[in-house]
Amino acid sequence: MMKGLYLILLVFFLNVSLFVSAQNGHAEWGIMVKDLTDKRVVADENGNVKMTPASTMKLFTTATALEILGPAYKIETAIWTDAKIGDKGILDGNLYVQGGLDPTIESSVIENYGFFDSVAMALKTLGINEIKGDIIADGNIIYGDEASPKWVLEDLATYYGVGCFGLSVYDNVQNVTVKAVDRNGKLQVRTQYPEAEISVINKLKISGGSDAVVYTYSMPYGKEVLLEGILGVGVTKYLRLAITNPNEVVAKILLNKLRSRGISVNGTARESRWIDYDEFDKLYSYYSPFLQNIVSEINFNSNNHYAQHIFRLLGTQVHKRNATLKDSENVIKSYWKKRGINIDEMAIYDGNGLSPMDALSPAMMVRMLEYMYHSKSAFAFRSSLPECGAEGTVKAIFRGKEFYARAKSGSMSGVQAYAGYVNYKEREYAFCVIVNEFDEERSKVKMMIEQRLINAIKEYETSLQRDRLDISVPEE
Repeated sequence: MMKGLYLILLVFFLNVSLFVSAQNGHAEWGIMVKDLTDKRVVADENGNVKMTPASTMKLFTTATALEILGPAYKIETAIWTDAKIGDKGILDGNLYVQGGLDPTIESSVIENYGFFDSVAMALKTLGINEIKGDIIADGNIIYGDEASPKWVLEDLATYYGVGCFGLSVYDNVQNVTVKAVDRNGKLQVRTQYPEAEISVINKLKISGGSDAVVYTYSMPYGKEVLLEGILGVGVTKYLRLAITNPNEVVAKILLNKLRSRGISVNGTARESRWIDYDEFDKLYSYYSPFLQNIVSEINFNSNNHYAQHIFRLLGTQVHKRNATLKDSENVIKSYWKKRGINIDEMAIYDGNGLSPMDALSPAMMVRMLEYMYHSKSAFAFRSSLPECGAEGTVKAIFRGKEFYARAKSGSMSGVQAYAGYVNYKEREYAFCVIVNEFDEERSKVKMMIEQRLINAIKEYETSLQRDRLDISVPEE
């Protein structure tokens, strides 16, 4: 099995190298700037051309979620049982954890309320002292594609390319240390969460120096992690690896937590694919923070994990259980098509922009930004964007300038993009700039983007002043 995976990886990287070598050439620019006061187009260069947006794709995910679900929406994770609480607090059956696509459970980057402690406390309050059956995790709110089939394979084991599951925990990431013990390839591996079991496939080259270049590969639901690269004897490498089956991990951790709180569990921790709750009793509901808070984390820190969960959550508008990746795509496209946006200028393969196959046009981005500027969710959406020149991933543009802007950035190999709002001389503008296939240094491209935006807006402002003068001076 692993030999087959190894061969797939080899073929994949050969294909990628051929693709990259074929992409050398001049950069492609797409620019759209619109005056939101007078509804005039200020700048348009390849505005209707589909381009790779990288993380600016998150703006469509978060805008759609705010519009459909509302800023105050909370994601529910429910605890069920198929039995009654009997004498002496004995639950003669199973306990079920029904996932709702909450990415914030025990998260390190947003306020949460301690999921496992909350569940244990709720069960103790109900008088439960013993559970005869199993702790069963149910992540079937979505079906398949825990990782988008269009994501780059090398991203899947990393903290920024973790999979999306009905139940998630600890941002679906754990810290792992790998130490080369000797030249024969013996490794010492320590994981942060024992419940998130891994089996290391060691393809590392062990050196006598201080080398520590390690590449990792894994797949959703797999316990095997392939390590490649070079590592020196006695050198410890710190890795942040994806938790590949958080559904199962949630069940295991909850079982251990209940036992530590004095609730005995006779059964095991496992996950199940098919559960019908019609005859079950709901014991407890745990809720995420407000969607507005989750959206702020997504757009401010470009959180891929959160974004993909909110994207898949949109798909549950079509199917409450077993929602597919296609369902999420259809919800976004349908919503914006009804609001006059040409969805032919968009290709959606995820909700976070991690896929290089994602595409949208600067024009459709600006049309969406214009709509959101006047929407009921305007404040929640705009305030989720970091302030340019001051914070987040947009510190590099409009720093110390007379412009005030809030925007989302997007970047990957050969891609740099910005989209958001800018204020200049009491006028508000929506803008989107996407640059694909550039060869220059990224810092130079950012400077060029900023200068093009400044020039376009200032030239437009000059033309407005000229028009006002023409109107105010009577002809002789």
